[in-house]
Parts: sequence; structure tokens; C-alpha cells
Amino acid sequence: MDYVYCTTTRKKGSHFTYQGRQTLEKMVIENHRRAVKKQISQSEMAERLGVHRSTIIRELKRGRITQRNTMLEEYISYSVEVAQDLIDSNATAKGPALKLGKDQSFHDFVEYWILEKKYSPDAVIMKIESEGLSFSTKICTKTLYSYISKGYFLHLTNRDLPRRGKRAKRKYRRVRQSSRMRGKSIDQRPKVANERSESGHWEMDCVESGRGGRSCLLTLVERQTNYSLNFKLSSQSQKQVQNQLDRLERRLGYSSFSALFKTITVDNGSEFFDVEGLMSSLFIESERRTEIYYCHPYCSFERGSNEQMNGQIRRFIPKGSDISKVSKKRLNEITTHFNNYPKRRLEGKTSEQLFHRELEKMGIVV
Repeated sequence: MDYVYCTTTRKKGSHFTYQGRQTLEKMVIENHRRAVKKQISQSEMAERLGVHRSTIIRELKRGRITQRNTMLEEYISYSVEVAQDLIDSNATAKGPALKLGKDQSFHDFVEYWILEKKYSPDAVIMKIESEGLSFSTKICTKTLYSYISKGYFLHLTNRDLPRRGKRAKRKYRRVRQSSRMRGKSIDQRPKVANERSESGHWEMDCVESGRGGRSCLLTLVERQTNYSLNFKLSSQSQKQVQNQLDRLERRLGYSSFSALFKTITVDNGSEFFDVEGLMSSLFIESERRTEIYYCHPYCSFERGSNEQMNGQIRRFIPKGSDISKVSKKRLNEITTHFNNYPKRRLEGKTSEQLFHRELEKMGIVV
């Protein structure tokens, strides 16, 4: 009798198939017709089917049946149907069914907030919790990520997520000294700023245009509340950065600006070289409106909040885009989106809520 069998080892973790059981049944039946010395051994069966010998032993027990020959003598055989029925029966006890089930409202809610509103799965779960929304499906962030990875949503995949479903690996490099550092090192920054225990400490950076474009975005993120401010500059220069801080001081006044911008942490980009110009007040010549601190070279993680914000901005303004074509209205929409985005570090609250609470404490009207 001819057999169809696998000559390679079955992939680890995969299940013995129905076709494999059919072939095993044929070999068992053939053994009953042969003399004892010519029968196919269990090791040979395993080799032909590409499985371990112990798999064959378990499978023969699973499909074990008692039959009678023409002489009405009983003998032990194997039935593929008996084995498969037992497998199917056991499969029903593997755990709870898919929680997403037929909850179409939850399905649509998740797809809308991730695809249309650019939320992360964690932000969607926090929004449901913070607003007390009720769905038949109740899952945690980890389960939602799992469902997206397994393709349980019609239009939603990992490529629609902020990090494409991949966790970035943080790279730590040896700190190198730089002769370009113009002011105080981040090592001298106040403890309250490092610990995020006080509001008024910011991180600042520039997001560049694509090749050929001169415009850029000046991005500021408050360390305690993660509140962001984004401004479009005509060029990535020291003068443009200073002018923007000057405009903020004119709008707020010296006292409010100094209270709101206690410190600003920047990298060693040339646009931040004029440390005295950035710190000096427009209204009181001998006074500083803020303190500027410089990160170590090649240590962008020291401005982690700012880097995260820049990465999120790139979801709306991809690399290579000409920032000069981004309207002020569109930039305000992007900024409002992030400031009203629930964050796990803020226990599900938004930066907008916490920042304005801090403004009230300081008595500042924006």
C-alpha cells in the first residue's frame, strides 16, 4: 500500500493534522494484515509522518478502539474519527471565547479613535475608563494590542498604530563633552525639574522641513503635565527662536513668563547657541526671564518628552514635508489633539486639564 507522509520534522508547536491521522490509521490497518515481523514499528511511523515517537504513542491511545475480526476475535486498532472527535471536544475547553465577540459598537469605537483620531490603543482604553463608557466588551490595553496584532479588526492593523506595533529600544551612549555647549549643563538643572514635581520646566526642540525647505517647527513640552506649544518659524535660526520667546513674553508679561517658564532644556543645535538672548528679558535688562540648560551631546533621551512629541507630530507632518505649507489652523489642530490626549503617565488625564489647573494655582491668565 502507498502512503503519503512527511519526511521532514513537523514544525515545533504545530498540531498533528487530520491528514496525518488518516495516514496513521492506514498504517495501523496494514499492520493487522501483516505478519508480526513485517509490521511497521512506531518509530518508523513517526519518521514517515515527521513527528516524534511520543506523538505517535499519544495519538494511538487517543484513537484506541476495540474491533472484532471475521473469527469474532477482539483486537486493538486505531480510528481517525475517534481521535479527531476527542481533539474537537477538548478544544471547546481551552478557555473563554474571544471577548470582542459580536460587539460591533466597541469594534467601531476602537477603529474610529485609532484610525481617525490617531489615538493609541492605551489612550482608547483610558478614554473608555475616564468617561465611564459602557460596552459589552471589557478588555485591557494588552488584550487590545493582541487583538489588533491577530487581525480581529476589519480595517485596523499594527501599521495604523503610533509605533507600528513595535517597541523602540532605548539606546544609551557614553556621554561626550562638547565645546559647543554655551550655557549650563543639564547636570545643573534643579531637582524639581528632574523629578517633574513642579510645573514650569520645559523641553524645547526644532522639527525640520524636508530637503530644500527652510521653515521649521519650534516645539515646547512642559515636563510635569506634558502640555505642548508648537510654533512655525520661517527658518531654523537663533534669531527666529529668540523672537518666538520674545513674543511669548510680550503676551504674558515678565512675571507670568518667568513663573511659567522657570527652565527650558535644549539640545546643542546651533539655533539655541545664543543662550543670553534666550534668557534675557525684554522688559528688565538686568533680569533673566528663564534659565536655559543644555543636554549632553548625542543624548536625546534627556529630552524624552520632547522627542516623544516630535515623533507624534510626524504622524501628521511626515518627514520630508514642507512645513511652510502647514497652515496655522492645522498646526493648532495638531497641538490641541495632543493636549487633549489621555496619557498613562497622567493617570488617564489630559495635559490640557492639568496644565490649566497649574495656571490657576499660579494666577496666570493665558
